Amino acid sequence: MVSPKSEDCLIFYAFTPDLTKFRQVSNVISDFMKNKQLTDPSDRFNLIVFLKDGPNYLDQFTFDPDHILKTLKSLSKDITEANIAGGIFIAITFIIEVFKKISENFSYKFKKRR
Repeated sequence: MVSPKSEDCLIFYAFTPDLTKFRQVSNVISDFMKNKQLTDPSDRFNLIVFLKDGPNYLDQFTFDPDHILKTLKSLSKDITEANIAGGIFIAITFIIEVFKKISENFSYKFKKRR
């Protein structure tokens, strides 16, 4: 049996605060993360939300879904409408950083084998 590849999941919270029931969204996000980790415990998570002073996200991806939920809950009263373009830019930046780390690790392992 082939083991699944781990994934980094970036949750972009882009709901309109006035039209969204936070508890329902939080429950769905919780279910999603728990189901992902049942499939593969090596999956990691991060969160992007927009506050009055701009985007907010975790410094590092985390294996702990509860950390994401606690962070989201602590910021819930300050969440504003998302800047979709800004959120996509942050997501692309995360992807680029992951590719850099992978290429550095690959390069190091390749040089070590020589």
